[in-house]
Amino acid sequence: MLTKNYRKIICVVTVGLYSSISSCKKLVEIDRPENTVTQEVAYSSNALATQAVVGLYSKLMSGDGTPNFANGTTSLYAALSADELLGYTGTGSPIDYQFSSGNIQSDNSIPEEQIWKIAYQLIYNCNAAVEQLSGPATPALDAATRKQLTGEAKFLRAFSYFYLVNFFGDVPLVLTTDFNQTKLLARSPQEQVYEQMVRDLSEAAQSLPDNYTFVSSKSDRVRANKWAATALLARVYLYRKDFGNALKESSSVIGNTQLFTLSADLSKVFDANNREAILQWQQNKETPPIYNATWDGKNFLPVFSWKEIVGDNPADEALYLSDVNLYESISTLCLPNYYFTPELLSAFENGDARLKAWATYLPSPTIAPYTGASFYYPRKYRLSIFSPTDEPPQYYMVLRLAEQYLIRAEAKAQLGDLNGALADLNIIRSRARAQATNAVPDPLPSLSAGLSQTNVLAAVAHERQTELFAEWGHRFFDLKRTGKANDVLGALKGKQPWNASKLLYPIPAREISTNPNIVQNPGYSF
Repeated sequence: MLTKNYRKIICVVTVGLYSSISSCKKLVEIDRPENTVTQEVAYSSNALATQAVVGLYSKLMSGDGTPNFANGTTSLYAALSADELLGYTGTGSPIDYQFSSGNIQSDNSIPEEQIWKIAYQLIYNCNAAVEQLSGPATPALDAATRKQLTGEAKFLRAFSYFYLVNFFGDVPLVLTTDFNQTKLLARSPQEQVYEQMVRDLSEAAQSLPDNYTFVSSKSDRVRANKWAATALLARVYLYRKDFGNALKESSSVIGNTQLFTLSADLSKVFDANNREAILQWQQNKETPPIYNATWDGKNFLPVFSWKEIVGDNPADEALYLSDVNLYESISTLCLPNYYFTPELLSAFENGDARLKAWATYLPSPTIAPYTGASFYYPRKYRLSIFSPTDEPPQYYMVLRLAEQYLIRAEAKAQLGDLNGALADLNIIRSRARAQATNAVPDPLPSLSAGLSQTNVLAAVAHERQTELFAEWGHRFFDLKRTGKANDVLGALKGKQPWNASKLLYPIPAREISTNPNIVQNPGYSF
């Protein structure tokens, strides 16, 4: 099982992934762990090389249990930066408020410690893997293993660069472990970084297996294969406005019905090894503080939901809401850290089952000082209370089939195939449709033919907003790549005074102070 491999990596096979890292101080601060061995030893056999590359995934899960861009940070802070979430305590949480207001200060360590630093550490390790796997010093590796592991390293390198450019804009493009070549690298234009992503992902798709049987006896979907590379490549093409290739690659994934289908049950979409999953990350259930849960669950869920305490009986709920003291005696256990903005909540149409399946709420009394408002928050991941012994019921969902339908719908609309785009949107809407009731006799109706291209693209954006909320920064990145961010985010009261510099996070001050060729993003003075 992969879990056993993770244990080996964490305990033993840091094995040279990090050797020579201590010399790479100028680009990112990376400490060399104790008891490392040389890269040559780490890649001296098929088994050790496989363990070393599996260790790259372990890095994404943060062996010390801290959050990073690949296991919770992106979904949370990009949602605050967009129009999806607000901190329940408002200005009482200064770091969160910096993201939701767009005023990130020099004392905010999140962009550096949880995004930039971790991403570049992973990139360095991917570069080391590619160099070792392609070099003459590892003759014991067979060709198939060498090819597959190189593909995984290139996938993870492209994955890291995708989030770097979308958070920071232009970034240094580091493709070697040679410190002499990287120590004074300037920021490369985003388009150049995207071109490298396309190369890496195209090569990975050609190099990786087209199944999951190589991962574990359970065929866990927790390592990159051909379809993960193809799915991320489809997204990259969409972001580059290469709609023909976005259509081609997303169609390739969608067409593989032997491996991928949309889950009919919304409550199971994020379960481990669900057939909607193209790629998931597997957490190590023995690593605190998350254990068998996820950072998404820890970030978004209170100790108990309102329904878990009060139950489903309307009379019981009415009793708690009619007495402020009684309400406050239990609501402290149900307070979410973050809740939906009015803009996100209003995006859900009548009869959209995703609101009930993937979110829940804390109501409030209509008695002063309360206003009767309900605070909705994400519940795509179900565990807030975690266990070091139980198997994880959910893995981190990294790439899933629904996004591929939405990529294809947008590509079709941009290319003029409006009916084809609507057909893909209606597949997603059909899955999200609740049962008809007397109150909502026509829930989430299908979109009808005859819409203009502008309206179809607006429908795509709307469907992405309600399907992909609080997932991997989709909304924040969508607003930026489609040119809508200034209009949408600039109209929000909580982000005033608005300026476009809020769309990029600051380059870490440490990088600027140690490399004169790296300049800060506009709007930041540190």
